[in-house]
Amino acid sequence: MNPEKPKYCDMVMKGGITSGVVYPTAICELATQYQFRNIGGASAGAIAAAAAAAAEFGRQNGVADSFTQLGKLPEEFGSPGFLPTLFTPDGNTHAAYKTFLGVLAAKPGAGRIVSLVVGLLGQYWQSALIGAAIAALFVAGVIQVGGVAIDSLRQRFAIGVLALLWIIAGVALVVVSRVILQTTRAIVDNGFGLSNGLSTKAAGSAPLTNWMYALFNRLAGLPICSASFVGCGVVGHLSARAEGDESRSHGGVAL
Repeated sequence: MNPEKPKYCDMVMKGGITSGVVYPTAICELATQYQFRNIGGASAGAIAAAAAAAAEFGRQNGVADSFTQLGKLPEEFGSPGFLPTLFTPDGNTHAAYKTFLGVLAAKPGAGRIVSLVVGLLGQYWQSALIGAAIAALFVAGVIQVGGVAIDSLRQRFAIGVLALLWIIAGVALVVVSRVILQTTRAIVDNGFGLSNGLSTKAAGSAPLTNWMYALFNRLAGLPICSASFVGCGVVGHLSARAEGDESRSHGGVAL
């Protein structure tokens, strides 16, 4: 792009996870020919639009490699274990989230059923023990109060099978009840999600919101100044630039 006679480009990007992976490379290719003026998008496209606006802001303010950094995002997305770190579970949703990831990682069919059972027992083992204990006490009480005869081997086998079925039912009932009650309440308290994507403990690190905040400021050449994200770094700069017409007449970028 000729900085003395730039060609301007407005851009709107639609949503979609796969589109979000492709956008950084496409944006960098367009940036070699155009200077971006008005940028928008929806869902994953909105994130790409914010990154493009930050990179353009950085380019106009002396960050020579802003779009080069943006073009490396697909490699970062593809690195092993990177994407799950952007969606870390919060508090009481941790167990359900880990179980869900285990089911997704298993092979379709019986493998996912086994993964679900193992995951629930592993994450909610205390509830499983309580359910088993309640069922075992119930079976013992029935045998004791009802005077069930267990003289022959066949009777013992039948009672053992019934007791095992009761224990399995007790474990399933208590574990499922715990999952529903705890996870439902936690999801509501967590903004209706397993992960809210934000940590107020450290700015600029995973999960998603912190990562995006650090990325946008890095592309724009601005410091990460706090975990609040309000009026700080590229968020505050782009908001100020977009409020008036001065940015449009002097080559700014509006998001």
